[in-house]
Amino acid sequence: MNYQGKEGYVSLEFVTLGKDSTDPTNPEQVTEERAVVNASLLNVRKGPSTGAAAVGHLKNGETVTIIGKENGWAKVHFNGGEGYVSLQFLKVKQGSTSYEIVTSSQKVQKPNEVEATQIMQNLKEDAYIKSDGKVVNMKQGFVRANGVINIYDIATGKKLTYVKGGADLKFVKAAGDRIHVQIDGMTGYVNINDVTLHPAMTGEKTSYYATKNGKLYHYVYNPANGKYATYQIGNAPKHLKEGERYEAFDKKQIGGQDSYQYFEYMPLRATSTYTGDEIDNFLSKSNANSPLIGLGKYFVSAAEKYKMNAGYLVSHAILESGWGTSRIAQDKKNLFGFRAVDSDPYNGATGFKTWEEGIDFCAAYIDKHYLTPDGNTYNGGNLGDKAEGMNVMYASDENWGQQIASLMHRIDSMNGSKDLNKYRLGTLRTGSPVFKNLAEGQTGTTSRNIMVAIKKTINTPQGLYYEIVSDNKEYNSVYVKAGSVNLVNSY
Repeated sequence: MNYQGKEGYVSLEFVTLGKDSTDPTNPEQVTEERAVVNASLLNVRKGPSTGAAAVGHLKNGETVTIIGKENGWAKVHFNGGEGYVSLQFLKVKQGSTSYEIVTSSQKVQKPNEVEATQIMQNLKEDAYIKSDGKVVNMKQGFVRANGVINIYDIATGKKLTYVKGGADLKFVKAAGDRIHVQIDGMTGYVNINDVTLHPAMTGEKTSYYATKNGKLYHYVYNPANGKYATYQIGNAPKHLKEGERYEAFDKKQIGGQDSYQYFEYMPLRATSTYTGDEIDNFLSKSNANSPLIGLGKYFVSAAEKYKMNAGYLVSHAILESGWGTSRIAQDKKNLFGFRAVDSDPYNGATGFKTWEEGIDFCAAYIDKHYLTPDGNTYNGGNLGDKAEGMNVMYASDENWGQQIASLMHRIDSMNGSKDLNKYRLGTLRTGSPVFKNLAEGQTGTTSRNIMVAIKKTINTPQGLYYEIVSDNKEYNSVYVKAGSVNLVNSY
C-alpha cells in the first residue's frame, strides 16, 4: 500500500476495499450469490432488458456469480467484465460463499469474489483464491482437465477442440466461472467445474520437455499414477539447452522460439519416398513380433491412391493399434481406432474383413474429412496439435499428433533421413489468395491459418510467389504470394 508517498505492507486480514456509493438508478442491492444456468442457451446482455445488445451467451449447467439484481435481471461476472441475464433462467445455490486469499505467508477470508480478486491482483507476491475448498483463481499456474472436456471460443462460445482427462492447459485468467486457457498457442475457455486449478506456488507436477545428446524428449506426466512417460520426438531445436526443463503448453514455441517438429507440421500431402519393403524392414527391426510386418505394400498403395504420406499412414496405425497388437486391431482389423470413441472404444470401433480393407477404408476417410480443405473436420492438412491440423478433432489426446510424428522421424532416420526438412515450412495466413497456376486468377482463399510446404520460390513481374504442396489432391501444387506466408523454423 501507499502511505504518505511511500510503500509499506499491512496484513490482508484488516483490508477492506472501498466501494462506490449506491448507484443513482438505485437497483436492488444484494450480496454475491452463486447460480446455475437453467436454459439450453442463455443470452448475456449489456443492460437489464431484452432490448439491450447481446454480448455473449451461457450454456446450460454453467455457474455464474450474481453481483446485483434489477427488475428481474441478474448482474453477473462474464468474460472478465459484467453482463445481465434473466433471473428466470437461473437457479440460485443455497448457502453462503466466502473466498480465501492464500499467499506463502498468510490466509485471509473475504466475503465476496470481487474484493478477493482485487486484493489478489494488487499483491506483489504470488497468491491464489479458494472457495468451498476449491481453487477458483490464481496469479499464475496451470489448469488440469478433470475428464474429457471441450475448449470454447471466448467470443462466440463455439467448440474449438477437446482434450482428455489429465491434460494440462496454461492458465490465462479467471473470468467468473469461465477459465481462460492456452494450449499450443490457441486461447479459449473451459468451465471451472470441468477443471482443477493448480497454482504455481503449490508445486504440482506437470509435463515438460528436455534435451539429451541433441534429441528432444517429452516427459508426459500422468496424474493418475504420479509417473512420467517419456518418448523421443526427434532432433532438438538448437536454442534449447541440455539440462534445462521447458514447459509443455505450446509445442510450436518450446523455450519461447520456433520449435516445429517437421513431421508434425508438414502437410501430409507431401508424399514420402519409402517402399513397402522399407516399411516392413522398419517394422521388423522395431518390433519383431508386430502383426503389421508384411503390410508395407498396403500402406504404400493406400498412400499413393489418396495422395498422402505413407510414413504418416503406417505411423498412425502403429500408434493407434500398439504395433497391431491391440484387441481392436486383432479382432476387427482396425488399425486406426476408427469409431473407437472415448466412452466405449471396443464396441464403437468399426470391423473390417482384412488388413488391406481396413487400411484402404481409413485412408479414404482421413483423406476426405481431415486432409481436404472442404472436409467437415479439416483444420489444416497436417498432424498438428490442438490449435491446427488433424489433432484438433481426431483425438482427445493433445500429444496424439506429436507421437505419430515421432514415429515418422524414426522411420525416416532408419531410411537415411530422406524426407526430413525436404520442404521449408511456413504459415499461410487467413484470407490469403490461392492460385491454381500463375497464368489465371485466384481459385480461392484460405479460411484459417494453415501450414504449407514450399517447393520453390518464383519471381514474377507481379512479385514473389511460392509453389506449395496442395492440400486439395486434385492438384500437385498451388501458388501463393510469398508475402502471405510466415516462414517457420522446423527441426
